[in-house]
Formats: sequence, C-alpha cells, structure tokens
Amino acid sequence: MKLFAEKEDRRLKGYTPKTRRVRAEDSNRRNEALYRHYTKARQMGLDAASSESFAFLQSALEGIDPEVISPLSAVTAKRDVPIKVGGSYAGFPQYLSAFARDVASTGTQYFGLQGTSNTDIPEVQTNIRKAVWRTYDWQAVMTVSFLDMKRMDFSNSTGTQPPVALQELLEESVGEMWPKAVDYVAYAGFLGDPGLIQNPNVGEFTVPNGASGFPQWAKKTPQEILEDINTAQTYQLQAAVYAEERGMANRLLIPYSQYTALTLPMTIGSVGYDSTITYIKKNCLAAQRGVDFDIVPLPSDWISGKGSGGTDRGVLYKTDEKFLQLPIPQPMMRGMTVPSIKSRGGSFDTLFVGCIGQLQMRATQTMAYMDGI
Repeated sequence: MKLFAEKEDRRLKGYTPKTRRVRAEDSNRRNEALYRHYTKARQMGLDAASSESFAFLQSALEGIDPEVISPLSAVTAKRDVPIKVGGSYAGFPQYLSAFARDVASTGTQYFGLQGTSNTDIPEVQTNIRKAVWRTYDWQAVMTVSFLDMKRMDFSNSTGTQPPVALQELLEESVGEMWPKAVDYVAYAGFLGDPGLIQNPNVGEFTVPNGASGFPQWAKKTPQEILEDINTAQTYQLQAAVYAEERGMANRLLIPYSQYTALTLPMTIGSVGYDSTITYIKKNCLAAQRGVDFDIVPLPSDWISGKGSGGTDRGVLYKTDEKFLQLPIPQPMMRGMTVPSIKSRGGSFDTLFVGCIGQLQMRATQTMAYMDGI
C-alpha cells in the first residue's frame, strides 16, 4: 500500500520513467540547436546579414566620382537686363534715386524760328525730377552641425575620405539661391513693385486675329506674325517720339512655346529661310532702321499668361542701361560665422547677405507689351 502511494505520487508530479526520457530528449535537442547557432555565428563573424564574400575588397575597389551632380535650374536676368553692381550704390542703402530733366519753352513760336510777323523770343525752361526706387535685403543661413563635423573628421581619419566637403555643398546651395532672387526681382518684381513683365506704365498692344480667326501665333502665318511685330514696334516708336537711335526697342521676349513655333524653316515665294525668326529679324521695322533686333525665349513661369485676360505676352524693350537697369548695391557675401547651441544640438551658423535694388525702368516709352500672342 505504501509503495503504491509513492508510485502514484511520482506519477502525479511528472516523474514517471517515460517523462524523464522525453525530457532528456528535449534537452539534447536544445543543446544541439544552441551548438549549431554558436557554430554558425563563429563562421559568419557577424550577427548582421552579409551581402557577399570579400565585401571589404569590393568596397576598396570602388571608384567614386568626386563630382556631385547639381540640380538643374535656369537663371536669365543677367542675359536680359543690364545689371549694375556696386558703384555709387555700394553697401546696403534703403533707397536708390536718379534725376531726369524736362525741357519746354514759352510762346507759340516754331522752336525759336523768326518770321516777319513773329518777333517774340521764346524762353527755354527746364525742370528737374527725382525718381526713387527701394532696395531689398537678402539673407540666407548655412548650418553645419557639430556632430556632422566630427563624423566628417572621423571619416577622414580612418582613410575613408568623403568625395565632397559638406561645407562646400552647402555654400554651393546658398549660391544657387542668390541668382534666383535676382531673377525674381527682375521679372516679377517684389513687394508690389513692378518687374519687367508687368509694369502698368508700359503701353499694351493686343495683337489682332489672323486669317484663321485667332490671334495666337501658333495659328498665324509668318507674314501675319511679322505684321504683329511691326505694329508693336511702330506703337513703341511713336511713344518714344520716333527717337530711333536712342529709343527704338531691340529685343522681344516671348514664351518658349511661341519661340519653338518660330524656329521652323519657311519659304516665301522662291526665297527660303532657315526659320521664321531669321525672316522676322531680317525684315522687321527695327532691322530696316538699322537696329540689331533679337527674339529671345523666356521660361514660361515668368511670361506665360501675364497678358491682359490671362493671355500670353511678348515684351518689347530696349536693352540700354540708361533706360533699364537692375542695381545690385551689394552682391552676395559671407557675413559672419557664429557657434550656436540652439540649432541641431550645437552647430556653426554662417550668415550670407546681399542687397538687390528695384528694377529701374527709367523710360517706359522704350517698351511695349504684346498680348494675345
């Protein structure tokens, strides 16, 4: 009876001979699994996954191109607008000014001509007017964190020098912002001040419909396009009191879509031209009066849809710094570099500054807008 009770007690506690055998087998399996795991770890040398054998050799044989591909961008203000850097404007002025004079005379004589019935001598009078334009401060900050600098130093010390310098990349990025700001002021204006494309003091000319019933150049013949340009040139020259040498426009800015259509070859009668542009530049009114006339495309963001009623616009103007200029009192310069513990856990912040003047359109009579092209 006592032996039966001890046997029953061992069975209830899980100590039967069969249970001991099963548990022993489980223990052996776990030991074998652990052995395989640690053996594999010793063979791999790392817990992390490996790409291929001799990976270090592949890294050592990589040829890294040190030239970094920069993003594409277009800046055209220096092509289209005379830019005056520094000079008497150097520094950070708030306003820029210039003077102009008006001339008139008294009486009703013919500019001082004397006749038998005219003995009055006219008195010449002049008036001085002052024009004032504002300036815009420009600033940008380049931040290099302290940790990034230490990481670059560590990389250099281990012989794995980065292909580029972080500071150099940031400086190039800041340098790409500056000409974009110049373009913005030149074409669109800033703070309500007009740019080259939208000045309310410039006369507007809406091109008429062609034989197709539409005004757009894409639906007009080369002769009709030439007629539109000649009409605009006549309108502008009339506003400039027919001062051909000093006041006749010599450039036309148009959107790329219109410019592309003008690049196609054409034939009039037996005379062939490599493009409509060549035909217009050779036969327009300005060319006939000895003006070297040019047609230049402008990115659509600046000029497309800027005409009356949201139509595409062409800008006819004279590229003479006496009448049109973009002053830059202070080109982009490095202002200062200071340490900071409030930015990115500690950094060195470099401030770049500059000053751009309002676009000075000193004689809007030398300009005209062509809308609806």
